[in-house]
Amino acid sequence: MEELKPCPFCGGENLKIEDGYADCGCWVECCTCGANNPFRHGTHSEAFAAWNTRAKDKESEILLSALEQIGKGDVPVNGVSGLKFIANNALDEIKALKASK
Repeated sequence: MEELKPCPFCGGENLKIEDGYADCGCWVECCTCGANNPFRHGTHSEAFAAWNTRAKDKESEILLSALEQIGKGDVPVNGVSGLKFIANNALDEIKALKASK
C-alpha cells in the first residue's frame, strides 16, 4: 500500500484510516487537526490515493506566494483593496497558466 502524504492543512503525519459505519466506505483522517477526505471510498487503496491527491504544484506556488505577501504585510494598498489586489493578481496568474496549457 502506498505511503500517505502529510496532512495538506496542518502538515501533521499522525494519520489514521477510518472504516465507515454501516458500510459507508473508508477514508483517511488527520489526528492532529481532524481534516479528512470528504468522500468515502470502497478500498483503503482508493482512500490513500484520494488523500495523496494535491493541487497542481504551480497553482499552489502562486497561492502560497500571495499568502506570504499578505502575511508579511507587503500589501500595496491598505485594507481590503490591497488584499483584493493581491488575490486578483494571483487569480490572473493561475488563469494565464491554465490558458497556456
